[in-house]
Amino acid sequence: MQQVMRQTASPNFATQDNKKQLTILKKEDQLIYQQLDYNIFHIPGENPSNFLILLRGFLDAATLLGTNCFILGSGVQRTMIDCGDMYPLNMKLMDNLLTLMKNENFIINKLFITHAIPNHFGGAWSVIEAHQKLNVQPPTVFKHLDGNDYEIEVFHNTPQLREHVKHINDGDQFKIDEISDSLIRVIRTPGHRKDHCSFGFTSNVHKYGLQNILFPGDMILGTPSVSMDHLDQYINDLKRTRAMAFEKLYLVHTNGMDHADIVVDANKKFADYLDYRYNRLNNMIEFIESQQDLKDTVRMRLVLTCFNSHIEKLRQDGIIEEEFSEVHVKNDKLGFKYSLQ
Repeated sequence: MQQVMRQTASPNFATQDNKKQLTILKKEDQLIYQQLDYNIFHIPGENPSNFLILLRGFLDAATLLGTNCFILGSGVQRTMIDCGDMYPLNMKLMDNLLTLMKNENFIINKLFITHAIPNHFGGAWSVIEAHQKLNVQPPTVFKHLDGNDYEIEVFHNTPQLREHVKHINDGDQFKIDEISDSLIRVIRTPGHRKDHCSFGFTSNVHKYGLQNILFPGDMILGTPSVSMDHLDQYINDLKRTRAMAFEKLYLVHTNGMDHADIVVDANKKFADYLDYRYNRLNNMIEFIESQQDLKDTVRMRLVLTCFNSHIEKLRQDGIIEEEFSEVHVKNDKLGFKYSLQ
């Protein structure tokens, strides 16, 4: 039998009187769960990208090391953000969740879903079913519902889930547990996917100090960038949430499982993501400007086809125009550069 051991992680979290160490539970080198702050636990989704390729035969989501699921609160009833993949891909995740619930003596009262892709939404029924088997009230699932194909797939695979799901909209607020005034706030971020929501979390428990955290979902990952449905909306999402001045981001997909991989400085990460997109747009402008006199029709066609979302953004912003089936930078926009300023 494998030995289960507890160990403590760094950094610590401060109270009025001292510093308490954060808890990690591992089975040998396998992470079961870890405490990221006094009222936030992380459970790995156990669905890394290479695992999904093996089971499904293709990569349908860049999960990196998997879907990081988060438990918020300190009471007997707590809140969960995202719930990993559907059965049987989530068997290890569910074992780990039940271990955490038993060790910390709580149940899930609310389950928030960032968007309907199966590695975020697929495990919802498993969480509900686990509570039913414990003979306790199952959680209510909160999601922005729009009837997209992923949503239809999850409801098709677990039709009994539908009656447990409630629709949410931008600005909706909910308490995370029964003992504090800590709030989770819905922030619609549809640039990544049309149904996508991020979740702001604020808490001001006196002995622990202010928490102002964003769970950005797939809007921001532990990589330089992410795919999106609509670039202009996506950039607006980044700018809008950056302006909300969150202190930390808790990332749902990362290349590591250490505290520093998952919890990152919000302002720096927003700046990095915006810089990446602005640099791409600026490269597009420079290339199109270079073709004003020297025509490379093959490369131009590749750019217009492969980077169509960036080209559309440039059109919407009035940087480029089409004339006689050719794309030009407008005369009054020659030399224009996007920047964070």
